[in-house]
Amino acid sequence: MFKLIAKLFGTKSEKDIKLVMPLVQEAIREGEKLLTVSNDELRNKTTEIQAVINTKLKSIDDQLAALHQQIADNAEMDLNEKEAVFARIDKIEGERNKELEKVLLEILPQAFAIIRETARRFKENEYLEVTAHDFDIHYAATHENVKINGDKALWYNKWMAAGNLITWSTMKCRLSAVWCCTRARLLKWPPAKGRLWSPPFPLF
Repeated sequence: MFKLIAKLFGTKSEKDIKLVMPLVQEAIREGEKLLTVSNDELRNKTTEIQAVINTKLKSIDDQLAALHQQIADNAEMDLNEKEAVFARIDKIEGERNKELEKVLLEILPQAFAIIRETARRFKENEYLEVTAHDFDIHYAATHENVKINGDKALWYNKWMAAGNLITWSTMKCRLSAVWCCTRARLLKWPPAKGRLWSPPFPLF
């Protein structure tokens, strides 16, 4: 009976793959655009994505900021009034989470393409050279895999994690690709509040 139903309607795994594949294909197309960009340009793509997210959520974030400021500026606010403001904040934060999920799904293919291209370059090169900024300088002070050479920062493809020396490989990227896209589309990324997502991607 199960085989007959699966044949007629498809198995869950087949349905899952069908849902994920458009994201995977879009990520591949986005990745092709990154093959010729410089390391600095690749790095800046992350900032561009952050700007998109901030812009999409600005209206909601402004509302939340105004409500929090209203409470901060009125220390003598009536308790009932304060509870009403907090109730509005809770409602708007719920709306923000829904909007954030939509935005993350929109930028997911581009975000993964950046991660995948970065991983490829780490796999094929001993280090990646970028223009050094304050972040690189501070990070290099406590991490041996980053070296500062003049106005350049050299990010090496080996680093310590949990006491072990890790060398980057594209296999991690491939496995994380499936995990990332599956979580995003089928498990409703982002994770629930209080849960952390820490994929094995190199910091760069």
